[in-house]
Amino acid sequence: MRDANLLFVWGVIGTVLCGTPGAYAQQWELASTVLAFEDSEPTDHLALAIEGDVLALARCTPAGGEVRLHARNAGGTDQWEAFAVLTDPRRGFGFSLDLDQGRLAIGIRGGTTWDSGTGSVLVLSVDPSNLLQPVSSWGEFTSANGLPGDRLGHSVLWQGDTLFVGATGRSHPKGSGAVHVFAADGEVLLELAMLQPDAMAFQLPQMREFGAVITCDGRHLAIASPRSGYSDEFRSGAVHVYHPDANEPSGWAEEAALFDDDIVILTDTFGNVIQNAFDVNELGREGLYLGDSLVVAHAVSPYYGSLDEEGLPTPDLVPACAECGMRFYRLGTDGVWAPEALVELPAGLAQRARKGWGMDGPLAFATGYDTLLDVWSTVAYGTFDGGSTWIPSDVLPALDACDRYNGPVASTPQWFARSSIRRGTPCVPGGASTRVIVELFGRTDPVAVGSFVPDALLQLTVFPVPAHDRCVVRFPAVGPWRMALIAVDGRTLRRWSVAGDTDELFLGDLAPGIYTVQAEQASDRGFGTTRLVVY
Repeated sequence: MRDANLLFVWGVIGTVLCGTPGAYAQQWELASTVLAFEDSEPTDHLALAIEGDVLALARCTPAGGEVRLHARNAGGTDQWEAFAVLTDPRRGFGFSLDLDQGRLAIGIRGGTTWDSGTGSVLVLSVDPSNLLQPVSSWGEFTSANGLPGDRLGHSVLWQGDTLFVGATGRSHPKGSGAVHVFAADGEVLLELAMLQPDAMAFQLPQMREFGAVITCDGRHLAIASPRSGYSDEFRSGAVHVYHPDANEPSGWAEEAALFDDDIVILTDTFGNVIQNAFDVNELGREGLYLGDSLVVAHAVSPYYGSLDEEGLPTPDLVPACAECGMRFYRLGTDGVWAPEALVELPAGLAQRARKGWGMDGPLAFATGYDTLLDVWSTVAYGTFDGGSTWIPSDVLPALDACDRYNGPVASTPQWFARSSIRRGTPCVPGGASTRVIVELFGRTDPVAVGSFVPDALLQLTVFPVPAHDRCVVRFPAVGPWRMALIAVDGRTLRRWSVAGDTDELFLGDLAPGIYTVQAEQASDRGFGTTRLVVY
């Protein structure tokens, strides 16, 4: 399948979704369904990672953990057969995964008690094209100063040759959590430092589960502590933002701690105000996104209906949440991060899924429950302005009627992987079998969102055509026009002339990225530009 692109147009005023209101051009189509696990073991936790044509899936059960590696076209065209399976009796084996540049980091989360392990991370080199040895091990690594109960391996993230590993149980003066920073040297991990927020600078009384979710774009590092807040009952959650600093052992210095500013007023039985507290939003619980001077955090008021292996409340595999959405924080010109709107996704549904939420660059996916049809479905969103505005671009097919529990998702510009658990025959919990399903959706033809950009001398309009592999540039008058397509680094990729008042711009040969379309009319020196985000 051709690696198609999705086009958005970035304008300074107004945005128009092209096409019929309420309808979306198909952007993703189901390419393959993988039955990853089928047995009678209850599932504690699932993790997904995807890079190129390789899918990694992990499952934690009371009997231990299992990681399966699947490759596209293994076993047949567009089939995703397993080429490697790893099993381990430790219950936290495979709690987190990250696959980058053919390197797979597997988090082996330790327990919470003092007689449990610290936790560790296993690193593998993965190459399914190597038929003799598709997987080779670097070894298992842990922290030199780790302690029982640290839960190291709760999260893992590659950023270049740096590996961040979350340890959500590590003791902190205001609660728990740490992130260990490792550097890859050949096939060895060297521990550089351990990140923990400054207890005196943190503005909330409690900070818990620091390191639950980690993301990095090179310019900023964002780490979630979703159980931070006023108390156990009132958890706003927090996102800690760092910037590069060569003077720090880790290479990162803390810049800000962001938390939800929704306030709950507590009163006694007579209506007297006792104190103020923060609402339960668990900021950053399921995901974080870093844009241009922007942090987008998943915010959720969860239904806790299950306990983990130590008897603690867990959000894993709980099908719905009271409120799910995205909270925006933007870095102002004054150097201060300020909160913006909370956007619920998907909008208009009574319930939204906890686990079926994910972000990959300019793409977002949110799963919601349709009470009329009694099914879960996933909506794909795209952003054209760096993350401030998210527009629905496609509605994926609903989960199977037997899928009562949705799992995590993972995405790349070409693939979207959605996991779910099907229990019982017929479709009721408590059946004889548990089936873990992964559906792989491939990118189809591109779709477009159009915006017109007013200029002092020119109005330039860009909009899609039904073929979806191109866009049309419309000028306010007949040419001649001198055109240029400019890459984000300033390189001019194309120059051409247009005699009329319209022109077609093909997308098929454009790599994902940000482009500038420039038009100049020699007769009256009119000049205009608009920006295209292709992904």
